[in-house]
Amino acid sequence: EDHISEKNDQSQSINAVIDSIKEKIKLREVKSVLIEVSTIDEVLKKIQDPNENFQKYKFCLVDAYETWQVHYDPLIRTVNLVNFKENKKILSELFSICDTQEERILLAQNRVNRNEMFKTPTINSKSGKFLQLSALDTLLGTTGPKCVIGILHSPINGEYFLEDSMTQLPIEVSKTKFADGCFTQNSIVLAHGEMDEDIFHVSLMEFPKYESRKKTLKTLNIADTFETKFSSSQMKVLLELESQDEELSMVVISEIHLDKIEVLKKLKRIFENFEKSNLFPIFVLIGNFSSKRFEYSKKCSLRIKTCFNALGDLIEKFPKLAENSEFVFIPGSNDLTKLDAKTFPIDCIPCSHLEGFKRKAKKVNLSTNPCRIRLYTQEVVVFREDLTTKFKKNLLFPPKISNEDGTMSFSDHMIKSVCDQ
Repeated sequence: EDHISEKNDQSQSINAVIDSIKEKIKLREVKSVLIEVSTIDEVLKKIQDPNENFQKYKFCLVDAYETWQVHYDPLIRTVNLVNFKENKKILSELFSICDTQEERILLAQNRVNRNEMFKTPTINSKSGKFLQLSALDTLLGTTGPKCVIGILHSPINGEYFLEDSMTQLPIEVSKTKFADGCFTQNSIVLAHGEMDEDIFHVSLMEFPKYESRKKTLKTLNIADTFETKFSSSQMKVLLELESQDEELSMVVISEIHLDKIEVLKKLKRIFENFEKSNLFPIFVLIGNFSSKRFEYSKKCSLRIKTCFNALGDLIEKFPKLAENSEFVFIPGSNDLTKLDAKTFPIDCIPCSHLEGFKRKAKKVNLSTNPCRIRLYTQEVVVFREDLTTKFKKNLLFPPKISNEDGTMSFSDHMIKSVCDQ
């Protein structure tokens, strides 16, 4: 029996090594065709340390300048993660907008073709019905109903086009039925209709159906967006720790006007409840941190320091939270940041402004807007922006909104649009 158990342990160890090497290949960390000794040594070190402190991976924060850029490769239908830190630029290159739009449409086409409605039926399929995408540049001279995908564009009021990387196709929408969602400039849409006199007459316009995050990551072979380089066995340990951590929570609060007494009173009530319950969540505090817009001047700098000092004096009254909770500060569009940029990403708040708060709280994190947060295996993108105003400003076809039961509000249409895009 001892001999059998010893053999089982050996086979399990060998399988663990093989799985870890496969994981490194999947993460594209193995560049050679042959597995080198250094790779095996690195894998063995990880496996031989079963008591590694995974609690340090409970919370991870990545700002906009540390994240990876995602570039789609249409030849192998997967994505490449490019390290943005090695090529960090504030201003984009001349053709970056064209490349971005091309990648958007390719990713959307790939996602649509994975949908069950667009898959070519097999012999064992119960139904022989399916939709087929037609390329925009193949529609001229064709007849009959077609389904196309493209970027919606209206350079002149009353004139609408569908575009991809090759073609710009004029469309007629006077008799179009629009699905739920906000159809704006540069939205990716699915259009059903027919060609007539070199114009595509759209009968139905909708968004490509959304896909679950898990399925997208698996299909596009995106294994590690946080550069943690975890093996599958280590991810299982993290999942187990996550399920055991019943007190894991994150509190997100925005528009914290620290220059208003009423706001500080409400924050005090929140902190009191968590202090009494011995729960120490991750507090994600998002700007704007003042009711008035800050400007680059000595007077404004002193005013924002006073605001954060007041927050520090408040948290000092709750020593357990100050000692154990993580505090993440993300700026709004009116906050004073390192760079007075009017475009995204918005840089983080200067450390000098939070000196008073950092003396009172132990775990203080400053990040950009947007940024990404990881709690064990869960990932969250935090982005502070007035999307409602932007959507309304760029609307081409207003959605149907009513206060009656069963209908969608503008916010519902907007959320659907973000998910589908």
